[in-house]
Amino acid sequence: MIPSKLRLIPVLLCLSLVSLLQADDLSSPARAGDFDLCAATGSPMGPFNVISYDPEDYRIVYNQTFELAAVDGLFPGDLYFGLPPLEIGPRVPRTPVPETPTGTPTATPTPTATETPTETPEGSPTPTETPTETPEGSPTPTETPTATPEGTPTETGTTTLEGSPTETGTTTLEGSPMETATTTPEGTPTETATTTPEGSSTETATGTSESSPTPFPSVGPGLTEPYVPPTILKAIGWVESSWSQAAFSVPYGGIGPALISRDCGYGIMQVTSGMQNTTGEPTREQLMVTAHFAYNIARGTRILVDKWNLATEFRPIVADRNPEVIEDWYYAIWGYNGFVFVNHPLNPRFPAWPRTPYSCGPFDDGFGHDRSQYPYQELVLGCMAHPPQPEGRYLWRAQEVTPPDLSQVDFAEALKLSNFACDSPNYCYDDMDMPRPADYHMDPTEVDGDRSAIVGSPVLEVNTLNVEMAAHPQGMSQPQEVTIANDGTGVLVWRATPSASWLQLSANQGLALSKQLGGDTSALIIQASLAGLPKGRYVGTITLEAPYGSGNPKTITVTVNARAQSFVPGVIKS
Repeated sequence: MIPSKLRLIPVLLCLSLVSLLQADDLSSPARAGDFDLCAATGSPMGPFNVISYDPEDYRIVYNQTFELAAVDGLFPGDLYFGLPPLEIGPRVPRTPVPETPTGTPTATPTPTATETPTETPEGSPTPTETPTETPEGSPTPTETPTATPEGTPTETGTTTLEGSPTETGTTTLEGSPMETATTTPEGTPTETATTTPEGSSTETATGTSESSPTPFPSVGPGLTEPYVPPTILKAIGWVESSWSQAAFSVPYGGIGPALISRDCGYGIMQVTSGMQNTTGEPTREQLMVTAHFAYNIARGTRILVDKWNLATEFRPIVADRNPEVIEDWYYAIWGYNGFVFVNHPLNPRFPAWPRTPYSCGPFDDGFGHDRSQYPYQELVLGCMAHPPQPEGRYLWRAQEVTPPDLSQVDFAEALKLSNFACDSPNYCYDDMDMPRPADYHMDPTEVDGDRSAIVGSPVLEVNTLNVEMAAHPQGMSQPQEVTIANDGTGVLVWRATPSASWLQLSANQGLALSKQLGGDTSALIIQASLAGLPKGRYVGTITLEAPYGSGNPKTITVTVNARAQSFVPGVIKS
């Protein structure tokens, strides 16, 4: 029996009702033609039309995929899907920048709380990466809010009713609302302008690995091997999408449209960074993020690691930045959704501290379930401690976490509103550095997964490389079908590129499953449209490619004979 996402409908409906109470989130699932926020995230052509897949045994497969991603076990060394080393250690005192004499032009300072807090494209180099790219946190005009599947917050934040007004009078997504953390005379940040969600922050580049040609730095002083506590990733994935790579209408084990939010966030981790659609066709990295769950989870993990590595230059830190300590990830988790005031724990929109912890568990478990009442990082930490129970079983073992206790002076002082500012080239959120809670935790999850089983080794196969058809001038040919299969293992993602405009394809992308996964193939329908072309013989090609697969490329030659029609109906004259 194929597990159905329909079993999650009661949960999703409850989340939708919760969203009615939220004032500034439009991260509800996109209906057909309802991608009104995509342009704001750099996709003027709307979402990519991509087919995706959720495995039937998603509970096991996704748990193992998150665990492998946590230790860079999916795509080590890949500059787009792999993980760089993590920066560690306490903050090193900065060397003050001399004041510029009056009248002398000054360099543009790092973004402050009074500027639009744009985030750098995730995937751009962080302090551990190639310094040729703009560091995240530097002023970049490309980041804008993203959205997520209904009832689930995304890298852009928690969900709200579609079309809900924001605090500034415009519609936006909660969590990464269109906000600018501007500062009032009293030093209290206010929400007024636009920003972009951090975890689903957008990039100016097309999202190809070619933009990061320099290898990751080697582990050395101040750097450690990449590691994220796995339960953090699992909780982010649930908060973002309820562990769905394909649309909610696609059952587990089925193939169908990818899960895409109204602002063009994609898949399990609701990735928006690097996903701009300006040409109508995805790059190979964009295609894999949208179509394949493992690449999506790997990219979301990379986003989170980039947020970690923004400190200490552009973000505050917890203690001495030990990645094995869950509580030390507090600011990176905050940043995944957007290091903006809407996620500040002292934002007046949230209940006063102490507040009931958030839960992803049953609605009668005695904890909080209204996402509008928590900053993003508390949603994730609460979900870790109170995991979801689809089909009556926990998705992961509950993981205790200690959030900053705002009733204690060390945390209250660090998180006071006047510190939420980056207002000079010398200091950037330094005053928000805070100690590690005395009752801190490490994630005991052991990595249990086989990369070869999860990612596999897909091999592109096609049933024919030659297609012949006849057509009337000014008309359409009869359709011809080509079958695309996966002769290897895992999930094969393919894309097709015709050489001529008269070649019409039923799809430019699709999936084929290995025999171990059911052996589902793809049917590619080919037609020739000869409108405006004289009679004659036309030859074109269709190039099939399986990114990150083998058997590439496959070239299908299409030959079309265009014949004129005589004046006698039904008689063809060649």
